[in-house]
Amino acid sequence: MIKNKDLYRFKQGLESLYNKEIPVELSLKVIKNLRLINIELEDLEKVVKPSDAFLKEYQPKIESLVKEYCIKDESGNPFPKKDGNGSFVYDFLDENKVKFEKAIIELENREENKDILLVRKKQIEDFNKLLDKENDMFLNKIEFKSLPTTITPQQIDLIYELIQE
Repeated sequence: MIKNKDLYRFKQGLESLYNKEIPVELSLKVIKNLRLINIELEDLEKVVKPSDAFLKEYQPKIESLVKEYCIKDESGNPFPKKDGNGSFVYDFLDENKVKFEKAIIELENREENKDILLVRKKQIEDFNKLLDKENDMFLNKIEFKSLPTTITPQQIDLIYELIQE
């Protein structure tokens, strides 16, 4: 039985096969599985969607602190870069990182933010519990012989439970 958190790994592995020239039958299984997984993940992610209060009242304060303390480009604009997961992150000089972390702690401890942060913390806890639950969705097994001859160990590892020998 697969867990909800496994769906993220399966999605990454299946997406790595999506643009490869692979047999038609395998292509169909990749597409079917991706569609099923995407629907399931959309439902899961609704649980962790930040509240309007968080987005309107707290998030702008965080963004303001990031803009104040992060490394900026020549024009003085924040300079994000992509991390290993494809998400944008900001770098900080050591002295600014310490100032940023201190400002975040102060922001979290303000009375006006406590309820918003308690709700957000509960959302994240509930989401993490859901990720650890087993999911009974049916995913199409992929026959080992239909896999591309040039597939990386990482790609195999990402979809290992879907492979049928």
